[in-house]
Amino acid sequence: MDYFYDIAFAVANKSACLFTGAGFSKQLTGEKMPSWKELLELLCTYLDKPKAAKTQLEECFSAGLPLEDCAQVLELMFLKEKKDIREAIADKIKSFSINVGKAKAITTFLQAHEGIKIISTNYDDLIQRFILPDKCSTNYPGKPITQRDSLIDIYQVHGSIEHPPSIIATTEDYYRFINSPTYFSRKIFTLMSENTTVFLGYSLGDPNLKAIIHAFRNDESGSLSRGSLFYVTRSKVPQYLKDHYEMSFGLFVVDRCNIEGFLNGVESELPDAKRRVKTAESNLKKVLAGTHNYDDKYLQSSQSLSHIISVANKTGQNITSPPFIKLLSDILAKKVAFSGKSGAWEQYEHLAQWLVYIGSLMNIPGTALEKPYLKTVTHSMTTMSESLMLGYSWAAFSVWNNNWGNIMFKNRQMITEHVTTELSSYPAALKVLST
Repeated sequence: MDYFYDIAFAVANKSACLFTGAGFSKQLTGEKMPSWKELLELLCTYLDKPKAAKTQLEECFSAGLPLEDCAQVLELMFLKEKKDIREAIADKIKSFSINVGKAKAITTFLQAHEGIKIISTNYDDLIQRFILPDKCSTNYPGKPITQRDSLIDIYQVHGSIEHPPSIIATTEDYYRFINSPTYFSRKIFTLMSENTTVFLGYSLGDPNLKAIIHAFRNDESGSLSRGSLFYVTRSKVPQYLKDHYEMSFGLFVVDRCNIEGFLNGVESELPDAKRRVKTAESNLKKVLAGTHNYDDKYLQSSQSLSHIISVANKTGQNITSPPFIKLLSDILAKKVAFSGKSGAWEQYEHLAQWLVYIGSLMNIPGTALEKPYLKTVTHSMTTMSESLMLGYSWAAFSVWNNNWGNIMFKNRQMITEHVTTELSSYPAALKVLST
């Protein structure tokens, strides 16, 4: 739930961005909106010889050509008949409307929260037409970015059916777009850097998704932090793929979660996030300056660490800076002290949750946090048990065992080396490593 809280805090702080793909529009239309491949097939009906066009298109599919290459081939057929493929795309997509029932969760969420930004690789205007009419500022390549006080800003990376010439569909379009950095593309990277960004409606193999996050990571100055990029999918994602996307792109994968479940999870955390956002920034600055401390009652809460890190991320504090590393070290030591008090068994569970959470956010090896972090790992893993045993925390073991894969790859390597050399006599710790 910590990750839902991170996103909820961003929503409350008006620093949340949804990056939507084809699956998002499919959800809005009750699966009626075609995929890119299906759209290309439908475009054949706009030609004088649709069967011949579809046969040629299928030959392109069979040859394994990328879909943008298939679109390029299809455009040649349109040009021979003096027709415009982008006008056809706009006409076809305009024929779809939302499914009120299937779109309810998205509609409710967008209507309830001001300040959400939407970046999309889709061409449609479903949100503008059906969900927030007259309350959106739509931007796409070639159009001056508007600066009006809108409920939602929408940035359509590959163009919009509102202006068919802006649509990026073919190989030539993509090359021109990628190789010609513009104010619009820089604006997209700025939005992703300044906001918690959640990818919805993509497959992990989607070339658009990979190209965008790869360009974004190359554009960043570089940080030890995982950052604020989340990918939500209803599929189960193998651990090696999660590791690949975390290592290559800084992307945290939230799997086995559909769009509706994701929005509900964020909504459940919003009441607390809204309360915290009011004073959180000033409180954090005072603590980092050394003039104030977080009180014990607050740090005994399971979510206080998530609150603190969320505030840091959303207000531009560097969570890998020496003052913040010292803060993390101090509150971990406090949490260890809390667990030593009589009857404080929930603190063992909280401590395990915190260690997993920190391990999922930043690369720890070689930093000033490594020593205090591993010291705390030792305390957590030597006071837990795989089975119910007097004096040991089964809940802490469950946290480690169920969330081991969420920890960043390099951190898992560091913990594994520490456990095998220092904690080899503790079966529960070894069991976690074999998960």
